[in-house]
Amino acid sequence: MNRFSIKRQSTWFFRIPGDPLEITTHQLDWGTSRDLDRLTSRRCQLIGERLDRGAWYLCPKFTVYSPTPSAEFFHAAREARSYWLMQTRQVMGKGDPRREKRKADRQGRRAAYLELLQAASDQLNSQRSAETIRLSNLPHDQRPEVILGGMMAKALAFTGIVFIDGQPLAPHEWHRLADQMIGSEPAPSPAITTIHRHCDLDTLKATGDPTSLAAIARAELQARLNRAPTAAIYVTPQLTLAAPGPSPEFFRQARDRESRWYGLTNRLLGNARRKALSHATDPATRTLVYSGTLVVNGEFFLAGLWPDRPISTSRLKWTPFLAPTVPPEFLGLTPFPAPEESNSTFSTAGPGTDRTTVPQENPNVKFYPESPQVRTFDTAIQHRRRPGSALTMPITTEQPGVSPGMRRVNRCLPR
Repeated sequence: MNRFSIKRQSTWFFRIPGDPLEITTHQLDWGTSRDLDRLTSRRCQLIGERLDRGAWYLCPKFTVYSPTPSAEFFHAAREARSYWLMQTRQVMGKGDPRREKRKADRQGRRAAYLELLQAASDQLNSQRSAETIRLSNLPHDQRPEVILGGMMAKALAFTGIVFIDGQPLAPHEWHRLADQMIGSEPAPSPAITTIHRHCDLDTLKATGDPTSLAAIARAELQARLNRAPTAAIYVTPQLTLAAPGPSPEFFRQARDRESRWYGLTNRLLGNARRKALSHATDPATRTLVYSGTLVVNGEFFLAGLWPDRPISTSRLKWTPFLAPTVPPEFLGLTPFPAPEESNSTFSTAGPGTDRTTVPQENPNVKFYPESPQVRTFDTAIQHRRRPGSALTMPITTEQPGVSPGMRRVNRCLPR
């Protein structure tokens, strides 16, 4: 299939009977129509005098009309603009839209300059792709008009243009008017506090002992939860991210901080050593030091099982308590009294569950810190030899009370 062929989205927009809002989808041949600004300007000429009445949004793919600049009109204009820009990126790739924007800007400046010189229409069309107009060669009084011509050409080709009673509006003007009409001013998000602190990462690099870092994170968690048990908190040994409650912005920043902390420890220790130290320690220290701890409404979530994204039930059977959360005692914290009524939408406990009761541990997840079989780096390399080698399959011993699936996992982890 030709990469320029786009299936027509005829049902993406619809018109409600009796609604004065009209939305038209135009066929577009990407193989031949490369001057996108010409398509929109030609459509403006076809509309003619009707452009002086009502509100219009025009781009090469869509035309939106309303007798009055209502909130529905601006909402439809924004949707059409977003869909059109997405389609140009899909068809042209990353580099072509920038190149086409520069081309449209040059053509718009050229057309504005020729219009200032009162050139004939046939000469205007024949010299459309001529050399670039240099602003330094123009008089100062002509430069704003030429610059405006380039901006108008880019708007006609890509972002689209809005006419209200025949007057074109700049993009920032009609977006500001749309915010006033729609009332879509972003609601103030709850205050998110970020606290940085110094932690001795050199000791972790030299000795591999995360005890001091775990103590820092544990003390910070205990102090925060004593003050605000229902707050949203993300804690690492180096940073604390706190908010009065969970919000999409909080989860976005928490995931960003989690990624940064992972990158910092990965660069400090190296990928192989970080994995070895993480798997060699107990799960509580692993959560406090290497992944960070997320607390939402008094519930402690494990890494990769945060409540802002769907959780696969198949992953829960490898968690310590068969749930995405762990009790505070698991992390070495003093339990705090839970509120009588909680409006949390992330709670995994039932209405009659006592949060102070420690859940039953998962018997399939066991930790062997003193296992006599310590796999070294050289042994792990031997297990990766080519097929047919005598050391292709690792040598393991049966461990009582461990499922076959967990034995396969334990064989891949250093102890």
